[in-house]
Amino acid sequence: MRQTALVLLALAVLAGTGMAQDLTFGKYGIGVGYGNQYFLLNTWSPIIRMAGTSTFWSGGTGTTSTMYVDVGSQPVEQAVATNIPFDVTWRPIENLGVRAGASYLLGGMSYKTNMTISETTVDTTVGNHEITTRDVGSEVIDIKDKISGFPFAFSLVPCFKLGDRVLLQPEAGVAFYSMTLKGDKGTYSQDVTTTTTDRDLNVPPNPTTTTSYRISDAASGKSPDVKYSGLGSFWGFDTQVLVHKNVAVRAGFRKGGATLKEKWDDVINRDYFQFGMWHHDRDKTTYENSLHIATEAYNVGLVYNF
Repeated sequence: MRQTALVLLALAVLAGTGMAQDLTFGKYGIGVGYGNQYFLLNTWSPIIRMAGTSTFWSGGTGTTSTMYVDVGSQPVEQAVATNIPFDVTWRPIENLGVRAGASYLLGGMSYKTNMTISETTVDTTVGNHEITTRDVGSEVIDIKDKISGFPFAFSLVPCFKLGDRVLLQPEAGVAFYSMTLKGDKGTYSQDVTTTTTDRDLNVPPNPTTTTSYRISDAASGKSPDVKYSGLGSFWGFDTQVLVHKNVAVRAGFRKGGATLKEKWDDVINRDYFQFGMWHHDRDKTTYENSLHIATEAYNVGLVYNF
C-alpha cells in the first residue's frame, strides 16, 4: 500500500492539466479511502496465560496431565491496520482548507517463534559418575492479536491548483487515538526428548546405563486486551485529480508521532492438583505504561467536491 499510494501520488503530480472547464473542486470536499496505518510501537507484549495438556512418554506409555504455561513478553515492533479514512474539508479561501476526519482500523499484529532445541550437558559431580544429558526437540510460540479503533484527526490544508484538474494539498494537524489490541489466538507447543547416559567410572570397563523419556506440551490462550489512548501530531501530503465533474481520485500519506497510555490487566484464574493437594490461583494486576511511538499512514480514495 505504501508503494501504491506513492506511485499514484507521483502520477497525479505529473498528470496533464485538463481542458474541461466545468470540473471544479469547490469549497467543500467529502472523502473516503482505503490504505494501511502503521504504529511503530517498539514495546513488549503482556504475559499470556495459557492452559493445555502435557504428555509424559516413557517406555511407549504416555501419561497426560493438565498443564499451564506463562508465555513471557515478546518484542512488538509494530502493529499494522487496514485504514479506512473518511473526512470533510472546508476551504474558506481558495488556498487554505480545514480538514476533520476519522479512520476505522482493522488488522493487528502477530509474532511467531520456532526454536530448535538441541542441548547437551555433562555432570561429573555425582560420585565418580559421568552423567550426560541430551535434550532434542522444538518449541513453537504463535500469537495473533487484532487492533480496532477510531482515531480522530484535525488538520490545516494549504491548497495549490495545478491546472484545472490537479490539487496539491500538504497538511499538518493533530490526532486523538483510542484503540484496543485484542487477543485473537495464542498457541504454545513443545516436544522434547531427554536422554540420560550414566557412565560409571568406578567399575572398569565403565559400564553405562541409558534412560530416555519424552515430554509433549500443547497449550492455548489469548493475549489480554491492551488499550491505547493519547494525542499525537502529524504532517502529510495528498494529491487530488478530478476525473468526472466533481469527483476526484486521491492518494496521500501521513507521518507523525504520538504519546500513548498503554493499559492492560494481567488476570490469573486457574485450579490444579499438585503434590497431593488442590491449588487455586487467583490474581489480577493492572499495568500502565507511557509509549512514544511513530505513525505512518498511506491511502488512496475518492473525494466529492462541491
